[in-house]
Amino acid sequence: MTLNASTPTPGLPDNTESSEKMLNLSPSLSDMQAAEASAAHIVFEILNQHAVSVDTQSHSASLYAESLLYMVYWFHRLRDPIRKNGIEDCVANYLNVDRQSAVVSALLSDQRLKVQAKQRIDQGVMVRKTVDVLVMRDGQQGREFLVLDRTFFPEGMSLPGGLLQDEDEQNEFGIPGNIFAALRVTGSKVFGSVTPEYGISEKDGRKYYFVQGKAKDAGTKDAKNEEKNEARIYMDRTVSHGYRDHLKEIALPSDPRHIVDTIGFLVEIADTEGVQGRWLPESVMTTPNAKEGSFAFGHHKQIAAALVAKNFSKTQGISHHEWIREWVRNPVELYRGLRARFELHNGSLDTPVLELLPVVDYFRSQMTLAAMDEKCRDNAALSFMRDQLLHKFHHVTIQNGAMCPYAPTLRVLFEAVGFFDIACRTEKNLSTHFQKKYWYRYEELMRRIPEVIIIPTFDNISATDLMKIRGTPVYFIGVSTEPVYVDEFWQSPLEFLIHDLNHAWKMMDMDDRFFQHRPETSRDELISKSNAFIREYFPTIAIQKTDTEEQKEMKKLKKILLFEVGHEDARPLLPHIVSEALLEDEGYEFPDIVVRYDETGKQAYLEQRTIPGITALSYVRHKLQHGFFDQTDSQNIQIVSPKYRSVEWIVRATEELLSEMQATIPPAVQAEGLTEYLTRQACSRGPAILHAPENLDPAVEEYGDGTVSME
Repeated sequence: MTLNASTPTPGLPDNTESSEKMLNLSPSLSDMQAAEASAAHIVFEILNQHAVSVDTQSHSASLYAESLLYMVYWFHRLRDPIRKNGIEDCVANYLNVDRQSAVVSALLSDQRLKVQAKQRIDQGVMVRKTVDVLVMRDGQQGREFLVLDRTFFPEGMSLPGGLLQDEDEQNEFGIPGNIFAALRVTGSKVFGSVTPEYGISEKDGRKYYFVQGKAKDAGTKDAKNEEKNEARIYMDRTVSHGYRDHLKEIALPSDPRHIVDTIGFLVEIADTEGVQGRWLPESVMTTPNAKEGSFAFGHHKQIAAALVAKNFSKTQGISHHEWIREWVRNPVELYRGLRARFELHNGSLDTPVLELLPVVDYFRSQMTLAAMDEKCRDNAALSFMRDQLLHKFHHVTIQNGAMCPYAPTLRVLFEAVGFFDIACRTEKNLSTHFQKKYWYRYEELMRRIPEVIIIPTFDNISATDLMKIRGTPVYFIGVSTEPVYVDEFWQSPLEFLIHDLNHAWKMMDMDDRFFQHRPETSRDELISKSNAFIREYFPTIAIQKTDTEEQKEMKKLKKILLFEVGHEDARPLLPHIVSEALLEDEGYEFPDIVVRYDETGKQAYLEQRTIPGITALSYVRHKLQHGFFDQTDSQNIQIVSPKYRSVEWIVRATEELLSEMQATIPPAVQAEGLTEYLTRQACSRGPAILHAPENLDPAVEEYGDGTVSME
């Protein structure tokens, strides 16, 4: 296409997956789309002036504009002359012109583009959750991995990847949402299949998820007889690796379409006939600065190296992932089965729980990686600590003894998390907020075993997973060997552990309070009623492909409201409890226990107090608008679209949820008007730890009482 026609409008749907949802501009900024079109108009105007055309048969016109704006942004952001020259080379290569060409100079010197490119990146580029797949085959010289060559900026090798979709979680095969997305991307990007087939199967005692699809150049016309490629994600190799960018911390150009928030999975293929791309040996994928090729995105190499390290250093065939999925599907059955096992051992905390062995093996393997060997060589204390823990791991996995005695194994695993915490802190300054405030709650939880069950896990756990097991006193506790970004901040391995243990303690505590107020209700009765509600209601808010935009966003809001009540506020998931929480007035009395320190900071003590409670609606509003789930300057549309994060939509979702819970509205609330009352509660003060919003919701000024936050 010669660019002397009317300027294409960026952001409109095109025939490629990458361009369908490329811009993701915040609908709350009504002038952003017009500004975007203006910036693209300037780009195409300059290209037309210099008689430069681009091939829109392979890529959409909007993608060219997006990429060029991104290059302009980085050219002006970078200070190093060599790296600025590199951007000039990128522009020239992208347009297939000489670096000294006048069009390159025109694009990079135009002051209008400089201003609009910065505005575009700072305000218009949003976080999008994606999935990257490390596709592996067994080659003649060992394991080989598939890479694709990008033909648009930034150029270089890349892993196959794509966007996560809202409906991935609610697939008909019962495959976890992130894993289904990885299979879907493999089917489309690797096999080129329009109608891939999915499922769960088993071979040689190993269960796996699969996708099947005809390869791009299979070359057969007989649809019935054609052989289909199959890609598998084995359940004993589901350890993922996540990577997240923060716009203000990015030092090099990344994806021009969105801020990266991705998760990588290992996918295995036996028959690679017809699969397009290059196969590289493991040494290239895991060696820094290998000369055989450069990745367009630095995080792709990081993901590849991490997935190899995490998935090939533990016992094949033992699937921690499978056990976790079974807990999510059948929490009541597994809880009662595990309680029966404890009863067979007279309630002993040393009852063997062999299912913990994969977690032990995983931590043991991560302790003996080459990178950790190097750290231990340089730090004698760290080396001695590792040796002690390896001995302890041996003693909870004695072959002819009690294999993985429950409580001792938990304690050793949590000590191991502390080891990785120290290893991380030698390189990065990380907070100790949760350790200072909530460590004592770990011991209180341990004293309640086996009535409550703690499941340490390195598997991918979604908010839906946490709510599906909320009807039982079973708590997933994340154990990580590296820092995790959660709830606004980077948390060290031990911080993340105590963060999750604190959530578990709060759920245990709120269940105790429930029984104190309803002594006639037994634990079994609560489990039965809560799980019946979860099984019946949650499918109604599962996102479907046929849902309209409003239906999808309302379902997301309802899920966040329920998550706030059942997980964050830790209340039992029952319809009348949900209703009570959503209808609570600001300032309700809530008994609380907090750790305080004396003036010297050397002596801690517990302070029991009654505090004015923050409403569930205020929490949800603050978390959506103040960067708790993502970032205030780059909101993630997949959590809730920015358009629907306003008080108005939060209140609408709450009203629908109350109706579905068959809530009884108090007379005083009816007198004020339900919408008016809920709006006032949503605008009330919130927690102090959250970031300031980029844009203040106008409802807060009208309905708020002037109180900003509380500790």
